[in-house]
Amino acid sequence: MANKLDSYLPPVALQIQDVAQVLAVEQPYFTLAWQHVEQVLLEQMIMQAGEYGIERWEKLLQLSGRETLSLAERRHAVLLRLNEQLPFTITRLRELLAASLPEGEYILTLDAAAYTLHVFLELSAKGCAPALRELLQRVLPANLQLDLQLLYNTYGRIAVYTHQQLAALRHWEIREEVLN
Repeated sequence: MANKLDSYLPPVALQIQDVAQVLAVEQPYFTLAWQHVEQVLLEQMIMQAGEYGIERWEKLLQLSGRETLSLAERRHAVLLRLNEQLPFTITRLRELLAASLPEGEYILTLDAAAYTLHVFLELSAKGCAPALRELLQRVLPANLQLDLQLLYNTYGRIAVYTHQQLAALRHWEIREEVLN
């Protein structure tokens, strides 16, 4: 779609001075209108939606208590809810997690003997943990226990840092924050 009004008129009409002046005056209003139309279209797509669009999706899906999360975390919560589909299988759960969390952000194991599903989340995905817990509690069969844990920084992960680098951080930051 062309956003310039003069592209809708034949070249002969543009030679009339009054028409050219009217188009020049009206062009900013039409440009603003096109921007709003494009924004409305983007708000419908979850991955491009802004604050307003995600808020509408949360309202539609009856997701509440998400105000403290970042926009990306709220977007992942909406995606988790939309990708929810029964009946439950491990294959479907892997697809569900792959659609909403980046690869490598989680480890999923099933302990069939103990009827327990273990899900370990990387610290970079800890904002998604509440939404993921809600999802898993809805889709898991009643006989499976859920064990959802964060993969905190351990000695193996922080051994590459010097004492001087770690001394600048507090204990909980070393354990619970993503270290760069």
